[in-house]
Amino acid sequence: MKKRNVTLGLTICSLLGLSACNSLDEGLNTEQTKAEGTLMLTLASGTQFGETRAVNEDAYRNTDNYTVQVFDKDQNEKLNCKGSELAYHMPLTLSIGSYTVKASYGTRDHASTTGFYVEGTAEGTIKADGSETVNVVCTPICGKVSVVFDSNMSTFFTDYSVVFDQIKVLGNGNVAWAKNQVDPWYIELDEAGETVRFTIVTTTKDDYETDYDGDGVKPETDMKSGTFKLERNKAYKLHVSPKYTATGNGQLGISITIDESTNDIEVPIEVPITWL
Repeated sequence: MKKRNVTLGLTICSLLGLSACNSLDEGLNTEQTKAEGTLMLTLASGTQFGETRAVNEDAYRNTDNYTVQVFDKDQNEKLNCKGSELAYHMPLTLSIGSYTVKASYGTRDHASTTGFYVEGTAEGTIKADGSETVNVVCTPICGKVSVVFDSNMSTFFTDYSVVFDQIKVLGNGNVAWAKNQVDPWYIELDEAGETVRFTIVTTTKDDYETDYDGDGVKPETDMKSGTFKLERNKAYKLHVSPKYTATGNGQLGISITIDESTNDIEVPIEVPITWL
């Protein structure tokens, strides 16, 4: 009789132990489920430049071309795909925590006439059993600059150009716009924009060499500098034309206007120019 009681007691203990293990496993599974959530990503282009002959700017507006990356707080990469493949990865299951989403397209050159670089970042936090939606908007990290020389420039000058400098990312370097150039410059800028210097360099024809600086010297080559504000994702067009007064010995100068436009339609606006 005692032996039977012992056997029955062991059997009950075994059953209780098994039940306890099952309860523990269920608890672990529940905790594991709660430790994850999902991330939904959407992409958008904020590129506002107008179309040019050299660069197909529509390619920068097509989010299928973007590279998309997701990083956790320790900068471990959790996703790397093209924008065209993003839908196949959604929703993305991730552990709870904070994440950084980056999207980009193009080549990152400090100054280029053949392309530019767009990027965007956004932050998201995954909560237990939650779903987080993050929208990333990509915009150019550069400003777009072009120059239009009036057709009468060739009447008075044998050569003329514009040099842009005092650009932080270029250091002591510069970019130049020659008299026959047609493709705009895309220049990398600080996020808050920069005040950039431009210098117009002209070589005057012999028939029009005058002392228009009033210093008693008739220079063959003259330089006139000024500054204006450049901002990211904006287009600027400098119109340069001769200003000649045919009185006395004649007075020859330069007239400059600046258009700011996001679609290459010429819309004159007030842009303060500080002559140096």
